[in-house]
Amino acid sequence: MILSVKISLSELRNLQKNFNWDRPTKCPICSHNLWGHGYSLRYFNACLEGLYVKRWRCSSCRLILICRPEGYWRRYQESISTIYKVLLYRVKNLRWPPWITRQKPGHWIRKLISHAKINLIIKESLITTICFYRDKNLAIF
Repeated sequence: MILSVKISLSELRNLQKNFNWDRPTKCPICSHNLWGHGYSLRYFNACLEGLYVKRWRCSSCRLILICRPEGYWRRYQESISTIYKVLLYRVKNLRWPPWITRQKPGHWIRKLISHAKINLIIKESLITTICFYRDKNLAIF
C-alpha cells in the first residue's frame, strides 16, 4: 500500500536514509502498530539518482506501507502536475512539448483516454476531460 507523505525531494536526496520519516500511528487495515521494514529505492525524474523511501510493516496483517512523496502517483516517475502540463500542451498545440520525449506522454494520454472511456468520464473535449481529472485529483492509471 502506498502512503503519500508531504516531503521535500531535495531534502530526501541530501539525507538519503538519514531522513526523519514520520512514523504512521497505526495500520490502516487492522489498527495494529507498525514496525520499520527498511528502505526501498525509487526513481523520480526530479533527481538523477534513486532515492530511498521508508517502508513500514504491520506485524498482525503483514501489510507493507511504502512512503511516497505527495504529488507523485505510484508507478510514475514524473510529478502529477508535470503530467497534466504535458498533456494540456499536447492537446492545445497538437504537438509534444520540446522538453520531453514523446514516448512517456504518449503512454499517459492513452491511459487517460482508456480510463475515461471505461468510467464514462469523457467530456465535451479532451482538454475539458484533462482539466476534470486534474481538478478532481483523479489518477489516470
